[in-house]
Amino acid sequence: MWVVLSKEKILLKKAYYAKTILFSALVLRGVRGE
Repeated sequence: MWVVLSKEKILLKKAYYAKTILFSALVLRGVRGE
Protein backbone atom coordinates (compact mmCIF):
# COMPACT_ATOMS: atom_id res chain seq x y z
CA MET A 1 0.00 0.00 0.00
CA TRP A 2 2.62 2.53 1.07
CA VAL A 3 4.84 1.81 -1.92
CA VAL A 4 1.94 2.33 -4.31
CA LEU A 5 0.94 5.55 -2.58
CA SER A 6 4.46 6.95 -2.71
CA LYS A 7 4.72 6.01 -6.39
CA GLU A 8 1.45 7.81 -7.12
CA LYS A 9 2.67 10.86 -5.20
CA ILE A 10 5.88 10.90 -7.23
CA LEU A 11 3.90 10.62 -10.47
CA LEU A 12 1.63 13.46 -9.38
CA LYS A 13 4.64 15.62 -8.52
CA LYS A 14 6.25 14.85 -11.90
CA ALA A 15 3.01 15.67 -13.71
CA TYR A 16 2.68 18.92 -11.75
CA TYR A 17 6.26 19.96 -12.51
CA ALA A 18 5.84 19.03 -16.19
CA LYS A 19 2.68 21.16 -16.42
CA THR A 20 4.40 24.07 -14.68
CA ILE A 21 7.40 23.87 -17.02
CA LEU A 22 5.20 23.63 -20.10
CA PHE A 23 3.06 26.56 -18.94
CA SER A 24 6.06 28.76 -18.16
CA ALA A 25 7.61 27.84 -21.53
CA LEU A 26 4.40 28.84 -23.32
CA VAL A 27 4.26 32.11 -21.38
CA LEU A 28 7.88 32.90 -22.24
CA ARG A 29 7.18 32.05 -25.86
CA GLY A 30 4.18 34.39 -25.92
CA VAL A 31 6.20 37.22 -24.35
CA ARG A 32 9.01 36.73 -26.90
CA GLY A 33 6.49 36.58 -29.76
CA GLU A 34 5.09 39.98 -28.77
